[in-house]
Amino acid sequence: MGLNAETDENSHILLSWLDAEYGDGYLILRDGKQIGYTQGTSFVDEEPNPHAFNFYWVITYVQASATEIALKWDVAPEGTVYTIFMKKEGERERVLVKDLTDNFYTVSGLEPDTRYSFRIIARHGLHFLQFPILTRKTKAE
Repeated sequence: MGLNAETDENSHILLSWLDAEYGDGYLILRDGKQIGYTQGTSFVDEEPNPHAFNFYWVITYVQASATEIALKWDVAPEGTVYTIFMKKEGERERVLVKDLTDNFYTVSGLEPDTRYSFRIIARHGLHFLQFPILTRKTKAE
């Protein structure tokens, strides 16, 4: 996806990236917190923290099928391990889906017309970043 960041004369951060070609839109995160959503390939952070290193992620939302939901997010530093947890609507517990080093994963074997929530946690050494909960619904058959 290739995330680029520039600062303008007002200290805003201008983010841009290449189109994923298959997404419904992009969720923008700064330091693990959602700051916006866009369907384009750019975003302006008008309130960056001027006294800290701002760590940005872009997650691509992808069309869901009746039994699969694809997830994709911007790449973190080399050596990062991602853990994906999933919870089906109406259930109490989240289940571990997968630990992986890729920045994408397709969850399969899901029930049609059902809402699922996902939590992605990125771990790099002693540091971790927890994404906001992503909620997607599979299509009806």
